[in-house]
Amino acid sequence: MCVAMPAMAQAPAAEKWAPGEFAKVRRQAYDTVYDRVAYLGPYAKWLMEEVGTIITHDEQVEFEGLGSDAARNVFIQRFWARRDEKFKESHYERLKLAHSRWGVPGNRGFLADREFFYMIYGPADQIAAAEDHTETWTYANYHQPDGSTINVTFKFDANGDITPETNPFRKPKR
Repeated sequence: MCVAMPAMAQAPAAEKWAPGEFAKVRRQAYDTVYDRVAYLGPYAKWLMEEVGTIITHDEQVEFEGLGSDAARNVFIQRFWARRDEKFKESHYERLKLAHSRWGVPGNRGFLADREFFYMIYGPADQIAAAEDHTETWTYANYHQPDGSTINVTFKFDANGDITPETNPFRKPKR
């Protein structure tokens, strides 16, 4: 589940999402992929829930093609060796914080929008809470994978779902 969405953050939305629709579509896509990798047993959880937001597409394809638990264990060791120990610790700390603050008990993966965006973008530079229980997260000078920087703002409704007005991702064409 390689997530390359942040690079699209400046693109204007072709259509607006209805409230909660982005989360619903994301959950359905997540469940489809999770079901596809269920044959991996406990390794599916590692792939989808632990490193799903940082694993590259090529790494995911390689991992899914491995034929034994021993090969998967070697892959996981190499995966973390390519990243430094500080990155690994930081990633798991952020994962723990995201789950404890915005996670949905009993659900698998990143089913809450704030949890999902936190894992992609990290802590916001500014969070403004409003009386209507909405939150606006602002990332100033967010560094994209290509090295460029943009300012990104997300607004979450009272349910924690991203609002249609601030969703930076295009609605998929049907």
